[in-house]
Amino acid sequence: MLNFTLQDLFGTTLAILLAPIVFVIPGYVTGWALDLFEFRNRSRLTRYLIGMVLSNAVVPIFAYLIYRYTSSAIILLTLLAAAIIFLIVDILPLFRNKIQRGPEFDQYQRMALFIGAGWVVFSTLLLVDLQIGDRLYFPTVSYDYLTRIALINAITRTGMPPINPSFFPGYPVQLTFLYFYWYVFGSIIDQIGGSLVNAQHAMLASVTWTGLSLMAVIAIYLRIRNKNTSYNNPWRAAIIGNLLLLISGMDFIPVIAVAIKAREALGNMVFNGRIEGWNMPVMSWLNAITWVPNHVSAALQSITAMLLLLSVFRGSRKQKLTAGIVAGVALASSFGTSVWITLVFAVFWAAWTIYRIATKENLDTLWSMIIAGVTGAGLSIPFVSGLLSSGGASSSSGLPLALYVRPFFMSAFFGNIPQWAHTTLNFFFLPLNYLMELGFFLVIGLYWIQHRKKEGQSNNPFQNAEIILLLIISTIMSFVYSTIIQINDLGIRAWLPAQFILLVWTTDVIQDWLGNKLPGISTIFHAIGQQVSIGKALQFLLIIGFLTTALEAFSTRMWPMLVDWNIAGFPNDLSPDTNLGRRSYDARLAYEFINNNIPASAITQNNPNSVLDRASGLYGTNQMAISDRTAYGIPADTFKLYKSAVAEIFERESAWIKIDQSCKQYYIDILIVNDLDPLWKKLPALEQERSPLYQNKYYAVFACGNFNKIAAQP
Repeated sequence: MLNFTLQDLFGTTLAILLAPIVFVIPGYVTGWALDLFEFRNRSRLTRYLIGMVLSNAVVPIFAYLIYRYTSSAIILLTLLAAAIIFLIVDILPLFRNKIQRGPEFDQYQRMALFIGAGWVVFSTLLLVDLQIGDRLYFPTVSYDYLTRIALINAITRTGMPPINPSFFPGYPVQLTFLYFYWYVFGSIIDQIGGSLVNAQHAMLASVTWTGLSLMAVIAIYLRIRNKNTSYNNPWRAAIIGNLLLLISGMDFIPVIAVAIKAREALGNMVFNGRIEGWNMPVMSWLNAITWVPNHVSAALQSITAMLLLLSVFRGSRKQKLTAGIVAGVALASSFGTSVWITLVFAVFWAAWTIYRIATKENLDTLWSMIIAGVTGAGLSIPFVSGLLSSGGASSSSGLPLALYVRPFFMSAFFGNIPQWAHTTLNFFFLPLNYLMELGFFLVIGLYWIQHRKKEGQSNNPFQNAEIILLLIISTIMSFVYSTIIQINDLGIRAWLPAQFILLVWTTDVIQDWLGNKLPGISTIFHAIGQQVSIGKALQFLLIIGFLTTALEAFSTRMWPMLVDWNIAGFPNDLSPDTNLGRRSYDARLAYEFINNNIPASAITQNNPNSVLDRASGLYGTNQMAISDRTAYGIPADTFKLYKSAVAEIFERESAWIKIDQSCKQYYIDILIVNDLDPLWKKLPALEQERSPLYQNKYYAVFACGNFNKIAAQP
């Protein structure tokens, strides 16, 4: 029996080991060449962190442009050249004894390495498919990974911009109505890994390294920001900041309450393993990294752009020019990684510029901000032209933005009242709304602001920029939402840079409270409890925040199992019965057969009425005729008509003559049928005329249309 868990652990581990080629080395070479963040004066471990920060900032835009106008081979050659420079600059001197190996890691550095290693192990075990006998369980984040894995695979197969992997109206259609820069990371890992690494493994490795990049940005940001403060060890602040990634909002309370009540009253837990759905969410860090790593990457790119300029306020003219250009590169990467985060950050950039002019704050560096903006806009022209030419349809007409007051779930309990009354209620609920979503960080953030006023730190350029960024984001997030798709991507994703700032402020406060104590979960908790009047309340919020993150991890890994154990209850969005694990195992076997035995050029098709079909997205590598996993840019009417027509094959047809006609009409070569399709019940009759290419208990694979003649040849 195949063990897909071992297969995934091997592939993902190999992908993680290959990932520094894109997640570390390009940024390392950039930092060394331009001496960004005083790179050449840093320790080796700090250089690696800077390499991660800068790789995340510069690789996406340059990889996109090189890929788009040349080929993947040029990308690989460029990375090879960077790797050679890295070996010459960093590795060879160790063997030639031209530089000292440096002191042994101190206790803070060892703690930092332990945290990073712990994240690698944890994220890998959290996200690989878990096989138990003949049952296979994917993580709950598979809901989003269908799109992400398909895009990585499409870039690997078809280049940049990718061909839409789930829409083929008789000719290839480029997928440009989407921010897709982050997926270049995974595609490069996929290509370098060859047959040992697939798109799924590359995706999981990219998620792991996005988490490591977040840790690196926290460490470097705090190191540079607190350079002239009394904090005696920059690694200490980095450890505190990274430990705070374990803390979320207060989602645990409503989610558990609703799940238990719904299970008793309705027979199912309602939330379907996604704990952020009870309210308009501000994502936990674990949720953001595992569900939407591209948005986390974009937030880090934007923060890096800001940090680059802040780091050279007292630098030379050359340093300011270099920082401005690289900051523009980072902003361009951010725009193609998450449009919404970058648009909000652009508003901050303008507000920050106005503030600096009004207060005459470091006016001699203002021109570098302008250079950054012009550079970012210029590098983004090809991507913007793709967006504008895609012809994509939104879920609403007119502007992609609209005004509202951020909704709070409690306003729904007031029944049929006028819309203005709901809006008024939501406005008055905003403080409670953000307390539930931000929890511990909101209270500490307010404490930090009050403490800053007492200390009179009004001339700190870092803190001024941070306050402006938080004010801009909290205002936009409270009163503006996006209308492109049903989900309010703007209101959910663009909070991430503000969450980063709140984490930084919380690190400041806790570092003061800890004194000389070694940072750790227990010492932080104890130091918080010692604060007069607010200590116990903060400890409560800290515990709830940790439980929220723990619940996120538990539901991500265990929810599909809870379905099979009938704990989740029915209905749910994964399975109509308690055979999800067996059905998933058979699905992967079927797609393994297709991937190993069917030509890569063949067009496959499952029932398109199966909403976000996990198996086809996670395991399929062939072009599909129609699917909802990458429907971006397809006019809504066209998609609906095409989908309905192809679905007829699986839901109404019963004879091969008609099925083959439809396959020819819609360019389908391979049909993938499972036991939930109406066509499954007709297989005994269909098999009398045509044998399946592959079949197991829950899945069958058939050749159809013109491909049937090819498959039938000896």
